[in-house]
Amino acid sequence: MTEQEMKLEARLVAIEYMLANAFRLMHRAFGSTPQIFYDAHKKTREMLAMQTIPGIDLAESDLWTAEIQHNVERLLLDVEEMLGLARSQG
Repeated sequence: MTEQEMKLEARLVAIEYMLANAFRLMHRAFGSTPQIFYDAHKKTREMLAMQTIPGIDLAESDLWTAEIQHNVERLLLDVEEMLGLARSQG
């Protein structure tokens, strides 16, 4: 990994942390119950599962959307953990 790549990765990790923390604060500020939280995140997951990227072939779109889904899922799990709602995986 080059120094430039390391700096970009560190920047991305910082942005992801701040985004997850913003969602945590939003859920706390609105008094979201765990059920409201899980329902909202379920809808996010369902919406992402139906997305395609226009202008590229379907196979490439599937690769991109799968990667996006994976990373959004990771962020949602980070928010769950920050809120103390992390569920056991398995």
